[in-house]
Amino acid sequence: MSKLAISEYGRPAAALVSVAELEELRGIRDEVDVAELEARKAEPTGPGVTHDEFMAQLEVPSHDLVPPISSGGRPRRLIRQLVVPTVSGAG
Repeated sequence: MSKLAISEYGRPAAALVSVAELEELRGIRDEVDVAELEARKAEPTGPGVTHDEFMAQLEVPSHDLVPPISSGGRPRRLIRQLVVPTVSGAG
């Protein structure tokens, strides 16, 4: 299958590739991710922190955290609620 490039305003924006090529690209990306993880584990760049310490460093106010809906017995985690301002009225 030949590759097809989709452009937007004359610049490449997307590509259509075969499923086989997509799987090959995903495999390569996964191999790179694993290699990077192993390198980071071998040479830590600083002290480890617990999840609670990390969240405290983010300085997320507790009122911005909402519990997600639990599904399939997965552990519940707190997520930050995104507040999007709305514009009312026209003109």
